[in-house]
Amino acid sequence: MNRFSLNIKSIKTKFLAPKFLALGMGILGAGIFSSASALTLEGKSADGWPKNARLGLFTVLPNGKTALELSSVALGSGNFSLELSKVLPSEKSLNTLAPDSITWAGVVGMVKISNAAKVVELKLLVYSDLNNNNKRDEDEELLEPVLQIGRANLIFLYTDTALQIDADKGFSIKLPKGYSAISIESGKTVKGTVLDKITSLQLEKL
Repeated sequence: MNRFSLNIKSIKTKFLAPKFLALGMGILGAGIFSSASALTLEGKSADGWPKNARLGLFTVLPNGKTALELSSVALGSGNFSLELSKVLPSEKSLNTLAPDSITWAGVVGMVKISNAAKVVELKLLVYSDLNNNNKRDEDEELLEPVLQIGRANLIFLYTDTALQIDADKGFSIKLPKGYSAISIESGKTVKGTVLDKITSLQLEKL
C-alpha cells in the first residue's frame, strides 16, 4: 500500500458526475472488522466551513445519490482523522463488479477482472450537523469535494474480496479485501495506485 498527501477543495456538484459513479446500493450494517483492509484519512480543516461541520464517508446508490453514512468526524480548526475499522457494508449494499460497470475516468478499453467480486463505491462529503447528533439528517446540505491529486482522480471503494483489475494503456491495480482509495492518473499511460492511508489532507471551502 501507499500513502499520499492530498489537497481537496470542496464545491457543490451534482451527484451524477461520472468519476463518482456508484457501483453499489446503500444499506449498511455494523460488524466487527476482521481481515478486511481499513482506510484512514488524516488532515487539517481550513476555516470557512459551516457551523458544526462534519466530514463523512457515504455509500451511494447506482444513480449517484448518497445513501447512508458509514463514518464521520467533526471538522474544527485543528487536525482530524477518519478511519473505517469497525463498520462493514452489509451484503445487500454490494453489487457484482463487471467490466462494463467500471466507468472511472481514464480507465479505457478492455477491462479485465481477475475473479468474481462484489463492491460498493463511496463518497467523501461535508455537511453541517445542525442538531448536533453526530450524523447527517435529510435537511442537512451536503458539500461534495473535488477528489483529485494533481491530475489524478480519486475513487473510494469497498470490495468483499481481493482482486486485480487491468485495462488498456497500462492500467493495473491489485485491490485488497476491504476499503481502499484508488488514485488514477491519465496520460500516455494510465497509472493506478491503491492507498490505505491518506495523510496531510487539507479541506478547503470555496
